[in-house]
Amino acid sequence: MNKKKTKPIIPIFFAVDNNYSPMLGVCLTSIMMNASKKYQYNFYVLQTDLSIKNQKQISSIMKDGFSIEFVDVNKELDKFKKLLYTRDYYTNTTYYRFFIPSLFTQYEKAIYLDCDLIVEGDISKFYETNLKSKLLGGIPEEVMPLDSNLKAYPDIVLGVPQKEYFNAGVLVMNLKGLREFDILNKFLSLLKVRTFPLAQDQDCLNLLCKGQVRYLPLKWNKTPVKANFFNDKDICIVHYKIAWKPWHEDGILYGELFRKYAKLTSFYDDILTIKKNYSPEKIARDWKAYENLSTIAKEENLKAIKINNEYGKEDGELEAAIN
Repeated sequence: MNKKKTKPIIPIFFAVDNNYSPMLGVCLTSIMMNASKKYQYNFYVLQTDLSIKNQKQISSIMKDGFSIEFVDVNKELDKFKKLLYTRDYYTNTTYYRFFIPSLFTQYEKAIYLDCDLIVEGDISKFYETNLKSKLLGGIPEEVMPLDSNLKAYPDIVLGVPQKEYFNAGVLVMNLKGLREFDILNKFLSLLKVRTFPLAQDQDCLNLLCKGQVRYLPLKWNKTPVKANFFNDKDICIVHYKIAWKPWHEDGILYGELFRKYAKLTSFYDDILTIKKNYSPEKIARDWKAYENLSTIAKEENLKAIKINNEYGKEDGELEAAIN
């Protein structure tokens, strides 16, 4: 009798709290509907307080070829909880991706995804990206060029060219390389000397991994904004970042794709309730927070320019933390 051939594994990581568990359910559903059957997909959900009810509901949607594990990261988070900076719509979950290389030493490569997105393409194609010894595969942040202050921010504050500043919500991770690079300890060292009020962990990753990123096509991390050079038929991932949330309001570009998958889940009624209860005042607050990003970027740009003028381009304390 022939033994059943074992499929290669693709590990995919998420970070979530109870507020975003319905969106995670939609994201997972979209992945499972479009993923190649050549692989076994192991989902890992990094969390600190996800309710048993939500864990069971998410687990119930798993299909053949897919598994899910909920990973409590409270112990790891305690190591630097006091150092973390959050604001507006951010929570500590945004930092969990730094734990992945050290917690999952059985893997040399993995995908990290935010849960506020849908995957319209075959996620295995994303995983198959040849990183060519780079630490990460990522997509340049599409929001930065939309505003002059944001566009200037990466180069002035981080020393990273704007076109090379990537969004940290969709990543192919070279876990072996990140372990050798000692990414977690470098991150902890950086937190002790620097706060990034604009994009927090994303800024940290861009600074730490400068020159170690393979840049991938926009189709793998498309923001719901119209781009004249982009063909909507190419979309593989839509990332409903910042205030572009179709579960909060109508009229969001590519919102129909989110609803398509949401209707296939047991979370659909919950999502409708979230939208019904999300007031115009909250929507206005979210868009105001987006507008405030420009103000934050302007302030940080001016601070960096002043420091550079007074002390020179290199910050010795910062350089020591990241090297």
